[in-house]
Amino acid sequence: MWRHNRSDNEVQLVFIRLINSWNAERSFEVELVRNDEQVFNETYYDVPAYGSDRERTGDQNPSTHLLESTWEEGPATFELRGRFVDQEDDNWQTVSPADADGEYVGIDLQFWEQQILGGFYTFETESERESAREFIETELERQSNRDRYGRAPD
Repeated sequence: MWRHNRSDNEVQLVFIRLINSWNAERSFEVELVRNDEQVFNETYYDVPAYGSDRERTGDQNPSTHLLESTWEEGPATFELRGRFVDQEDDNWQTVSPADADGEYVGIDLQFWEQQILGGFYTFETESERESAREFIETELERQSNRDRYGRAPD
């Protein structure tokens, strides 16, 4: 099988899923940088707490959200950044998909009380990548049937 000759820091970003892992609603901003260029920036307000009693649409946890890929496909260097809106400082916390030690990477960006962590998934076989594509398709379909994740304040 042909494989791209990538640098040690390049990956193919398969998905990013945001998770409010804390026990209270949170507001946070997410930014994705691809090859030193910002390709995504969004602020999410009042994201339901993990284990929230808010209605589940198609059994999807209301504290999670899968980003719809808007960035160019293919190997690249990525930095995924997050910060809490309700904190006074402007400190971004960074997660690098290159830390996953794989070429095809999915990320759970988890927002805890004061910390933002990355959970990594790697998909190195075609069968694994097909399973990831099915997961993405299913999650995006579920999301289309619910209120906007982290809607803006009124």
